[in-house]
Amino acid sequence: MTARKRLIALVVAAGALVACTGCAERSSMAFSVDGTVVTENQVDQVAQSCMTSYNSAGGSQVTLSDMREQSIQWQLDGAIGVAAAKRLGISFSQDDRTQFLNQTADGPALMRDPLCQQAMYDFATVVLLSYQAGSAQFTSTLATLDIVVNPRFGTFDPTSVSLVGTGSLSQLDADH
Repeated sequence: MTARKRLIALVVAAGALVACTGCAERSSMAFSVDGTVVTENQVDQVAQSCMTSYNSAGGSQVTLSDMREQSIQWQLDGAIGVAAAKRLGISFSQDDRTQFLNQTADGPALMRDPLCQQAMYDFATVVLLSYQAGSAQFTSTLATLDIVVNPRFGTFDPTSVSLVGTGSLSQLDADH
């Protein structure tokens, strides 16, 4: 094999390795907001934490599957809230977020575990920010965020600030 053919083979092999590495990272990504990636494993950890926290409060019990579906929405909303608040230069104290969450039906039950509590604080940020910034400013800031969702979880609808569709466990994100 000539030196030129070896060089071409090396470049092709390196390109394939880089391409596969990107695929592996993206296939485990649940979503990213402005480059901050949340993996499926992180979604699962928060879902487990929130299920444990919620179920330990007594009352009705939830399954991990149900909590996982809700957890990804809370985490996505939270990441959006944190990124948008940073762009707008607005912050909320822990007391502000706790007060808001204590007024919700399930907030106190979900704040019993530290990991779930942090996800709930981030979620509270997006809600409080939408009130404080106002609809127009919140919507325009939202439009500037780079939000990528793994199609396995559905698609992001910026008008409702939520995931829509059921997603597909077999469909990978072809654009990223």
